Amino acid sequence: MQLLSVSDELATATGWEIEGRKFDAGTDVIAAMAMASGDVVLSELGSSPVAIGASAGLEIELIAYSDVIGKAESLIAREGSEIASVADLKCKTVGVPIGSTAHYSLMGALQHEGLAEADVNIVGMKPDVVLSRFGAAPLIA
Repeated sequence: MQLLSVSDELATATGWEIEGRKFDAGTDVIAAMAMASGDVVLSELGSSPVAIGASAGLEIELIAYSDVIGKAESLIAREGSEIASVADLKCKTVGVPIGSTAHYSLMGALQHEGLAEADVNIVGMKPDVVLSRFGAAPLIA
């Protein structure tokens, strides 16, 4: 989709009039797709927002799936925080967009380390807010 946003290839191939938009998070896309106006009909989404939308009864048709996200998502910690592993997040504050693939990955990493969700203070934030707050106490990762 990112490639298609800088090309008119899809519009030419389909005859569609396409307006590109940038959303802060996949959950924002799901909310826009659920609106009665129907003005968002095609999007690139992570697996977690797709699952959330489908679970909520939104009619979604998956037309392509990439199973390799590589370095698209990483857990980073503030320099000097002494966070060297996921286990070090116990009793710390982590900012993440709730319902995103980053959130899903965090939950999986915590489970893998034997930590419960309650062991970490998880604060739901949009990606730009996480970035702006990164480094400010108490946000560690």
